[in-house]
Amino acid sequence: MSNIIVALRKILDESNGKILLPYSDGEIVPHVCSFKSPATAEDINLLETTTGFKLPDDYRNFLETCNGCSLFDHHLYGGEAKLYSAQEVIERYHSRPDVKNLLQVAWIYQDILVIDFDKVAAGEKEYMFVKQSGSFYRPGRSLFCNFETWLDRFISSNGSKYWGWKIEPNAMDYS
Repeated sequence: MSNIIVALRKILDESNGKILLPYSDGEIVPHVCSFKSPATAEDINLLETTTGFKLPDDYRNFLETCNGCSLFDHHLYGGEAKLYSAQEVIERYHSRPDVKNLLQVAWIYQDILVIDFDKVAAGEKEYMFVKQSGSFYRPGRSLFCNFETWLDRFISSNGSKYWGWKIEPNAMDYS
């Protein structure tokens, strides 16, 4: 887990704290990322005690690397790619008392990313789900991965909502 964050921080360090990303109109725009200090053992213990969930190792490692972050924000206008701190996860857990098997771990451009602890408890590795912000109580859509894989894909796609990409049938047929 820390390798993903370390690599992103290295890119930022080598480029004056900004990542240049192209927009579809051809404009190249600087983006920034900010990382909170690592969560303490007490922070993580409080999260687990409050929710009653044992965190998956990859998500725990993320919190131990940085206790939340904001990724790929436009250098002037900000952004909407926020991975919550342990305390913010607790606050969101309490804000939805009728949904006890999910932890909201990120807000990404109007989508809520959650860990489904029914899947974690069953030993399943694909426990990340996405929910639309306006329909939180509807079933989410599986991202078919764990937290580490989701974060790796999100960073590799430069902060794109890759889970919404549509690929045309036969688009990869080169025959």
